[in-house]
Amino acid sequence: MPKRGPGWSLGFGRAGVSITTPRTPIRAGTGYEYLTRSVAAGDGDRLAADVLTRYYDQAGTPPGRWLGSGLAGLGSANGAGPGLRVGDRVSEEQMGRLFGMGHDPVTGEVLSRTFSAPDESGLSRSRAGFDLTFQIPKSASALWAIADAGVQALIVRAHHEAITETLAFLEREVLMTRAGRAGVAQLETRGLVAAAFDHFDSRAGDPHLHTHVVVANRVQGVDGKWRTLDSRALYRAVEALSRTHSALFADRLAQILPVEWTIPTARKRELGEVEIAGVPAQLREVFSQRRLAIVAARQDAHEEFVRAHGRAPSQRESRALRGSW
Repeated sequence: MPKRGPGWSLGFGRAGVSITTPRTPIRAGTGYEYLTRSVAAGDGDRLAADVLTRYYDQAGTPPGRWLGSGLAGLGSANGAGPGLRVGDRVSEEQMGRLFGMGHDPVTGEVLSRTFSAPDESGLSRSRAGFDLTFQIPKSASALWAIADAGVQALIVRAHHEAITETLAFLEREVLMTRAGRAGVAQLETRGLVAAAFDHFDSRAGDPHLHTHVVVANRVQGVDGKWRTLDSRALYRAVEALSRTHSALFADRLAQILPVEWTIPTARKRELGEVEIAGVPAQLREVFSQRRLAIVAARQDAHEEFVRAHGRAPSQRESRALRGSW
């Protein structure tokens, strides 16, 4: 029976989960390198539990880690023998094999079929994967940024546990593949294969704890064959994934830290978002330069459109305007 999820949302700048759009998936070839380029050199000693002074003094992010039940099918032709385990460190070579070529990251064997050859830019037309970005509320990021290492570690723990449970929900209720002529048959899978990368700041340099979970566009069906995942089901489920992660994170954090949650605005109530009570709005704003820049760009684009056309943009035109923000 087909698995279902509610309508999807990009969720840009919100707590919860956002995803690369259907028009901008992670492309094969070198499309994954924006994540591996930021990994710290050496042993990757920079951790998410770093006080604010160390946070700004150090460069790079920790190495990625492997996630997903689908890892059990990797490592050899029949899925037996040495392979990858949840939590294993992601290497550049493994990323290149899986997301660059569509091959088993351990053995190099082809999974389903090799991606199309990259063009002169280093990118292929093939869709290598999907970037699910898990974000915590701004108040939690602000608390993480100014807290001591012990509290920071607890915030990260709650975030990671929420991600793990949300991915389990994704595997159980959403993840599918298709088979048959024109993909008419929907099939269960043995779980996803993903690489997770913790990031500490926004593009504007604001403290912003979030995790990119890059889900490979290769899943193993219950029949043992590797195929592409059903991306339509994934996109439809993003809103459910977002609300699931937000609720789980709030619950986990309240269990391990003496925090209470509040819904500060009607808009956040509509989106199902909460903030930590007692974290001043002014502090959230200080650490929200990227969001403020987006709000300003949105207003400027709207006003420019009205001046040029003498009317407000339609929903479709508004979406097109957002592409340049």
